[in-house]
Amino acid sequence: MKYTSEFFAAAEHLIDAGRVIDQKGWVPATSGNFSVRLSDGTIAITVSGKHKGHLSVDDIMLIDREANSL
Repeated sequence: MKYTSEFFAAAEHLIDAGRVIDQKGWVPATSGNFSVRLSDGTIAITVSGKHKGHLSVDDIMLIDREANSL
């Protein structure tokens, strides 16, 4: 699967959101997942077990609507 500029923009938003939410103490470091639905219906989502305040693009994956990794 080729990552698009839309995916990379969404990943940056997720990284920024993770940093802000971590700073506010709104979610334990590695709990939960953050996601963004892209225009083609795929979903950019944080991988499990990563500290939300220290995310990188490598910590964001692409899945389809059935949660299959792409």
